[in-house]
Amino acid sequence: MKKLIAAAVLMCSTFFIAGCGEPENVGYVDQRKIMTEAPQMKALMEEATKKVEEIEAEIKTTLENNENMSDEDRQKLVSQFERKMDGVNQAYSTQIQTKLDTALADICNAKNVSIVLDNTGNQKALISGGIDLTDEVINKLK
Repeated sequence: MKKLIAAAVLMCSTFFIAGCGEPENVGYVDQRKIMTEAPQMKALMEEATKKVEEIEAEIKTTLENNENMSDEDRQKLVSQFERKMDGVNQAYSTQIQTKLDTALADICNAKNVSIVLDNTGNQKALISGGIDLTDEVINKLK
């Protein structure tokens, strides 16, 4: 029993000591607002949507022009176009995330913020306190 109590005290003191030091500055962003208001993000989203629509039109035209295609060939063609759309979506998602990460890193360095939470929508990660970085990210991505 004494060993159990000693282990618990040691564990609690370790957590207490680990929590000491300089306080962490916490920031938060509304990613939905950034995606809809930041010009660079809006442009990338519109470009990605346009590319996907072009692929959808291409597959529709290809399928219409090849009505006598076997079901197996049709499925292969659809799979090929789906892979193409997935590639476009992945490429644009990577570009968007890279731009967002770069803007956030610059702002966090300037404001000495070490933790950033996504406070989008009804599922708030941060209930009170913190620094709202949303508008600064939008301005950075103009």
